[in-house]
Amino acid sequence: MAFGFVVARLALWLRHEVHRDATASLVVGTTVVAIGAACQVLGAIRFARARRALIERRPITPGALGPVAVALLVAAIGAALVVYLLVD
Repeated sequence: MAFGFVVARLALWLRHEVHRDATASLVVGTTVVAIGAACQVLGAIRFARARRALIERRPITPGALGPVAVALLVAAIGAALVVYLLVD
């Protein structure tokens, strides 16, 4: 989340200091902050489920959908940034 905030702030700085269109940087920064927030929610949900299973003496069976989805989303954003940097 902190990295996304830095990227978004950089966009605002570029707009002000360099007078360059920094829309892409603002979008990427905001997206990274949102992914960070989603990871926090996902982690809290997984923690609550694992805690409940431990208390009830059941086995913990975490699913892989959440972490895999986050990893694919981050990889897609990374690939898009590579393309953006190569074209720019």
